[in-house]
Amino acid sequence: MRLSSLFATSAALLITGGFFFHDAALAMGHGPALAIQHFNPKSTTVWLRITTAKSSVAENLWVLGQFEMGQGRQIQVLSKKPKSSSGTVIELPWPAGTTLSFVEGEAPVSGQLVAGSRNRGMYLMNAADTTRLQLEAKNFVWPVSLDDERFLAADQLERPNLPPPPSWRPRAVTKAEAVQPDLGRMMEMLETLTGDRTFMLEGKEVRITERGGTENRNLTQQYVMQTLSGLGIETKLVPYTYNGYKGANVEGTLWGADRTKFVIVSGHMDSVRNKGADDDGSGTVGFLEAAHLLSKLNTLPVSIRFVGFDQEELGLIGSRAYANQLRKEETFLGVVQADMIGYDGNNDFAYHAMDCDRPDSKPITRVIEELNMNLELNMKKVAACTNRSDHASFWNKNIPATIISENFFGGDENPCYHKQCDSINIINKEYMLRLATLQVNTALSLAL
Repeated sequence: MRLSSLFATSAALLITGGFFFHDAALAMGHGPALAIQHFNPKSTTVWLRITTAKSSVAENLWVLGQFEMGQGRQIQVLSKKPKSSSGTVIELPWPAGTTLSFVEGEAPVSGQLVAGSRNRGMYLMNAADTTRLQLEAKNFVWPVSLDDERFLAADQLERPNLPPPPSWRPRAVTKAEAVQPDLGRMMEMLETLTGDRTFMLEGKEVRITERGGTENRNLTQQYVMQTLSGLGIETKLVPYTYNGYKGANVEGTLWGADRTKFVIVSGHMDSVRNKGADDDGSGTVGFLEAAHLLSKLNTLPVSIRFVGFDQEELGLIGSRAYANQLRKEETFLGVVQADMIGYDGNNDFAYHAMDCDRPDSKPITRVIEELNMNLELNMKKVAACTNRSDHASFWNKNIPATIISENFFGGDENPCYHKQCDSINIINKEYMLRLATLQVNTALSLAL
């Protein structure tokens, strides 16, 4: 299927499998930053492949980006036309000087919607307009880059040159060995992260009102550092400059017997300028509670790093910068990322533990599934694949990683996702407790 007239004066609407495609005039704007590095310097043509997350790839493809649309559907942006495909393929002219960006959220978007829907779709727009959306932080905005071309084979959903499966086979801890999170403590931390509770900083009572703006992100970083250091964990702020953005991740290291091998337990601290109770206050609470529990154990065989990432909502900025800062002499056994672990609208305790069929990361998700049985959590894993959280920054470095998340792609999406209503009252406490239990005991299993 071809999108023919890019600048047609009359809109053409085509509905195919829940997606729509139409033509509209491009709008103009202004601004600096990340989008400028992704605008197309010369006119070219790309192809949009509309498919499902688990559909087989019948041929080799060249992928510029891959984005989830919910309910198992995906858009792949390809630099070459596929010879055959199980999904819908659209030929798209990409004019010089514009960006092709995946946008999700509520903020008004200038430009041309070419696939998906207005709250979750691919847009052609002026690079400055893309930057404006990124800086507003009301949307998830990810510009596609011609420099990001990746070879996609039939069994590789994320990137080429996958490493061989690791030789180690981590053992899931038993129920007797496992640690148990404290729900009351978790809720107190979540109340602080959402501004429902104040905390003391340098002798003053302060409140985090949202976690997207600079001032509140700084407050969040200080709270996370204060929490980790209060546990006797060596803690530091790790500043970065990446693609025109400046921010800071928080890193706490619980030293083990081996100071060269690490397991990372993580979540992202920022939000889309809202309370962000679920996204990702819940994940931040998850790794902080893991720090509470693991810091009380005897010295572990390997070291644990508890990391809070900054600016995830702007395109994984903090975790990309952090992955680039890792030292070559350090070995990372695995990353256990929690992103949105607090919403279960239908109370079925379904969840995602995603490895995207990467051989290096499958041992981690196997441990998660075994823990679900060992600890009698009675949760149901729902298959999904995404590169839209901080775990993907480590995949890009061939570091094993997985993301534990609520059933976002399986039909139980949080209706307050990236909205002002993402507050503490939507949190399913028992559900968050069980996923936090999986996260901390997965880290413990890898460390042992």
